[in-house]
Formats: sequence, structure tokens, C-alpha cells
Amino acid sequence: MTTDDVFLAEVEDFLTSIDLPTFPLTQALDDNDDSNPPAERVAVAIPDAQYRKKTPPKHSDELKYEFERAKDRKRRSAYRERRRIERETLQQQVGELSKQLSDLENDEDIGRQLSKSAWRMIAQTQYQHRVNAEAHQRQLIAAIDTRSALIGEFQAFVRDKCEGGAGVDDAVVFRHKRMKLEPSDAEFYEIYLGELDTIYTQTDEALRSCDLASTDLDWDGDKWRVEVNSGCFTYADKNLVASSLKQTCESLWDVSQFQPRQEDRQSFDQVEDPETTTAYKFRVTTQLKSGRAVSIRQRFVARRYKEDGRGVIVWRSLTEGEGMFTGMHLDETGWAVAIPLPGQPEAGTLVRTCIRHKPMHFGPVVTQDSSVKQFTDAVLGMVNEDGLEITSKLGKLHLRDD
Repeated sequence: MTTDDVFLAEVEDFLTSIDLPTFPLTQALDDNDDSNPPAERVAVAIPDAQYRKKTPPKHSDELKYEFERAKDRKRRSAYRERRRIERETLQQQVGELSKQLSDLENDEDIGRQLSKSAWRMIAQTQYQHRVNAEAHQRQLIAAIDTRSALIGEFQAFVRDKCEGGAGVDDAVVFRHKRMKLEPSDAEFYEIYLGELDTIYTQTDEALRSCDLASTDLDWDGDKWRVEVNSGCFTYADKNLVASSLKQTCESLWDVSQFQPRQEDRQSFDQVEDPETTTAYKFRVTTQLKSGRAVSIRQRFVARRYKEDGRGVIVWRSLTEGEGMFTGMHLDETGWAVAIPLPGQPEAGTLVRTCIRHKPMHFGPVVTQDSSVKQFTDAVLGMVNEDGLEITSKLGKLHLRDD
């Protein structure tokens, strides 16, 4: 009986390998009586021996090959699934990064939209310098030609004199009229004055960016901050002025004229409303730590706005280096906001100031780190001097109010 069981197991494996229906051999053997010989029972379920020889059962190598193929299919399926997950993850990251980029573009630095006009102004100034230089060059060429002619006439005169010729005619006089090469500032003032209303609409956003949105007096933030990515310098400060809102706003407007800056000062009188708008330029001469004297020229425009319970002054300026600082510029945008002290209006006025300085250099000066740093230090030093002057004058208001 043991031999029959082994044989039937081999038959079942064979039928399975050729995808033929498998008969319940074991059950059949159990149900039939012993009168039927095993050979007859097998003849019913098993094909003849001739067919069995034609389709031998699969060998272990074939089974191993199919097993390897199944493993390959599984690996390919896992690889495709992994690629699908990676693709979906990357698509999700693209969406998230696109949203972040959109948010960054919407929350771009205040002044970025104004940089275009500043660069345009610098380019126009440099273009005007070039036009003036070319005109000066033509003038020099004409002067050389005139001097050459004069020298020729003088040589002829000397020869005639030495040869005992006729008396000398009237002396040849050469007069060289120098051109006044002063670039016009009208276009600069027109552009910057046209941007003041836009800057005014950004007042609250500027206060938030400088951490000045709060009206608390216990503010202890850094006055000067450096934005590493943009290279900009930000100045932020709060001051309590022991004076009424009206008096403080008037005094702020007065000190914004920077009257102590009188060197080569020129005012632009073609503003629409001189009571609320001002424009002027001046030069500042200072000394570096090395003792070398340097000069800086600044063009400045400002406008004041009166609101219900708040006074705002906004301004823009372009500082241009001269001499060793030629080619170096610094664009400035500022806000000064005055409000009655919250909860204690009788105690005085709170003044919040936010200033953004953006270096704008071009040409070879970009690589001159030492000169650029000296220029930046000189400009920021000038801003600190002006800030101390303004703070000092505002601090004296309560003396006059009393």
C-alpha cells in the first residue's frame, strides 16, 4: 500500500504540472472496496503510459527557473511601486515648493519693487556723466586745436620779429570758455517723488517687518540689523516724546529738512505742495579712520501725511559716493510714524522709525571690499549723526510745551 501512495503522489504532481484537472485519488481509494484491484482504479484517473512519457514532470532546474522569474516579477513590481511613490512624493514637493515660492514672492522685501527705479536713476546719472565727459573731451580737443594754432601764430611772430619784420599786430588772445557740467536733478526728483505715495501705503507693513507693530514702550530690539541674503541694513527705533501729537508731527517735519546739512545744499522748488513735500540735495564731507577726507552726496525727497490720530512721514534718498567712493550708491527708504501714547495720550507721543538701506554698487567697486565697507560705515555714521540730532531736538519739545 505504501508503494501505491507514492505512485499516486507522483501522478498528482504530474497532473498539476500539465494543468490537467486533478482527481480526488485519495478519496476514491478510500471509498472503493478492496475487490477492485489498484491497477483498475489507476486506469480510470491516469492517462496511459505513452502520454506520460511524452510529458515528463518538470525537473528541479525548471522549477528553480520559474521561481527566479517569479522573484524577478516581484522585484519589478516593487520597483515600479517605489518609483510611483517617489514620483507622487516629488509632485507633492513641487506643489509645496511652488506654494512657498509664491508666498515668498508675495511677501518680498519692501523696497524690492522700488529698486528698479533706483537702478534706473543710477544708470541715468552715469549716462549723464558719460555725456558730460564726452562733451568735455570734445572741448579739450577743440582747445588743443586752438592752442596749436596759437602756437603756430606765435612761432611765426617770433620768426618775423627775429628777422626784423613789421611791428607786432594786436596780441592774439585765446579765451577758453569752460562748460558747466552739472547734471540735472529734475528727473531724479520726479521719479522719487512719484513713489512716495506708494511707500506711504506700505507703512504698516514696514512697521511689522521692523518689529515695530507693537506700541509697547518696553521695546529692546536691536536698532541696526543686517539682512544677510539681501545685504540690506535696517534701522528701527521707538521714542517717547513728551509733547502733543500735533507739536511732535510739526517738529518731525522740521527736523526732516536736515538744516545742519548746508554744504553745497540745493533745494528743488518745483514740488506741487511745499507744505507737505520737500526735495533737496547736499554734500557731506567726513574723515575716515585713516584720516583721509571723503565726500558723499545725497539727494532726498520726503512727504508728510496726516491721519485721524496718526502722523506719518515717508522719504526716499539716494546717496552717491565721490572720489574713492565713485560707483558706490546706497538707496534709502524710511518711515516715521507718530501716535498718541496708547492709554495715556496726555503722557506724550510715541514715535516709531523704520529705515531700510540698500547698497547698490556696480563695476569694479563690487570687488573692493575694503572701500565698500568704508563707504557703508561713512553713510551709516551720517545716519547715526542725523538720528542723534533728531532725538535731541525732539527731547527738548517738552521744555517748550511746559
